Amino acid sequence: MWEISANPGTGCYPAKPWLATALSGPAAGTIAAFTSQPFDTIKMYQQFFITGKKISIKQAAKEIIKKHGYKGFFTGASPRIARIISGVTIISNANEKITTYFNRFKK
Repeated sequence: MWEISANPGTGCYPAKPWLATALSGPAAGTIAAFTSQPFDTIKMYQQFFITGKKISIKQAAKEIIKKHGYKGFFTGASPRIARIISGVTIISNANEKITTYFNRFKK
């Protein structure tokens, strides 16, 4: 998948950039969605808390743990991960195509 450049000091470049983009986009999207999911769950809990008064991040986290356990922080993760994966993949592919297009004019 990677080939060493013929010019020393220039590093490695992907032999198949579309494959590198196709694999790295979903990987980056999954990591981003998975690591930010607990914070998104707390934010949503704060926004839709029934009593009408504001609650702190700490109070929201305690309520989630009390009602759903630690797994409650990842409620709704699957659709969110799918959405973020598709978005990151589209943006990565668009960036690759735009960069390739404009690099033609550098010469």
